[in-house]
Amino acid sequence: MNGYIYCISNTLYKTYKIGSIEQLYDIHIISPYKLEFVKKVNNIDKEKDLNILLNKFGKQFNDTEFEIDIINIKLFFNLIDGEYVVLDDIDDYIIINLPSMCESDELDESINVSNSNIFEIKQSFVSNQYKLNELISAVTYDGYNLKYIVPDLITEELCILAVKNSCYNFMYVPEQYKTDMICKIVTDDYKFQLKYFPENIITSLLCNYAVKKNVSNFIYVPEKYITEELCTYAINMDTNMLQYVPEKFKTEKLCMIVLSMKGIVTKYYHNLTNEIYKQAITYNVNNFKYIPEKHITTELCILAINSKNSSIVKYIPENQITPELCVMILNNNINIKYIPENYITEELCKIAIMNKHSYHDIPEKFKTLEILMLCVQNNETYLRFVRKDMMTYEMCMIAVNRMGNMLAYVPDKWWTEEICILAIKNRCSNSFYAQWLTPSKKMYEMIVCKYGYMVQYIPQNEITLIICKLAVSTDKSAIKFVPEKFIDDILHIIN
Repeated sequence: MNGYIYCISNTLYKTYKIGSIEQLYDIHIISPYKLEFVKKVNNIDKEKDLNILLNKFGKQFNDTEFEIDIINIKLFFNLIDGEYVVLDDIDDYIIINLPSMCESDELDESINVSNSNIFEIKQSFVSNQYKLNELISAVTYDGYNLKYIVPDLITEELCILAVKNSCYNFMYVPEQYKTDMICKIVTDDYKFQLKYFPENIITSLLCNYAVKKNVSNFIYVPEKYITEELCTYAINMDTNMLQYVPEKFKTEKLCMIVLSMKGIVTKYYHNLTNEIYKQAITYNVNNFKYIPEKHITTELCILAINSKNSSIVKYIPENQITPELCVMILNNNINIKYIPENYITEELCKIAIMNKHSYHDIPEKFKTLEILMLCVQNNETYLRFVRKDMMTYEMCMIAVNRMGNMLAYVPDKWWTEEICILAIKNRCSNSFYAQWLTPSKKMYEMIVCKYGYMVQYIPQNEITLIICKLAVSTDKSAIKFVPEKFIDDILHIIN
């Protein structure tokens, strides 16, 4: 039997289906399907052979669709005698997705579907309310069908049905029907994003609803539809939208709205007054980053520093940096490492240490004996990082007096009775320091190895048999300080 074999693709799943028909007008494509090619053949039973090939060389997706390269399908089609149909020639036949429209007994018999112009078929619906209802059914079933309805038959009702089905059917809505209601329905669709709408179909009304639905749509509003009111609304929703506001709408009023919401304005306004720059920094110190250098004053620098935001310092122009400004930076608890090294002095280092800044951020050339002593006075744990040749006994005494466990970092030559007693008295068992502190018991063992009699200063509940043995081995007279429960175990050491 003569007829046509066609191939359609499922655009969602990238699958393909082969079918056969007797007449071209029998083709009814439902979104998301797309017609790929059609071939006129002498025997439509060849469709079965093609499906066997698809099953053999492709992967079956469902009962009728296959995953396979379309190039291979075209090769299979080439094996069958016949002629390809130009798709443009059959586009008019793909009107709507209602087979019943062409098969209904109620269709005017005077119209020959296979030979008549499709426009004539549509015109027959005008005098037949039942057929208009069929048209409504078609659009209700798939709003994409609106594309194939001639403009004379389109009504606002059809447009509403189409955009309710999918917001993207708005592109097929005639200009006269792009009403307030239609635009609201379109933007209420959860799939709606203005960026996917071609500029030539967008209207001012659609843009307004789009921005109110989701302010990020403002980014894609064509400039010709941007108004001062729309800019103000977008900024009130998200100050970041300022970057998409055309220059002509960047007014002082808009600037003050952004500032009141602690947004960034200096990145997009380049010639503001000094007073506005001051307000900008006060509201959001990050505004300082984008102020043109020629507009930066000492007053603006002080405002930025007083925010205590350390990252701001690097944006202070070098010609504005003074010793007084550097002191202000440190006094605002901003780390000395953010001050350009060529401005750092020994005096600044002292101020930094006094303000509890890290020993590690002091440049090596300024780690003098005086600075190191200051470091240990402010934080005894820094004794760990002081080079042995830079240590002094006084420095070690200060550290051990505050935290006995620092004895582990004291050179052997300064392990005096005085410092060892301090270490025992000021031992630290704080779990915060556990990762690097020498444990108390280990420290006691180290001390009694040098001064056995110091076992008497160790708390009774922390004395162990090992500590006792080490103490008595070093100084036999230390046995008088050994707890009674360990006496029997260490008598042999004396004997």
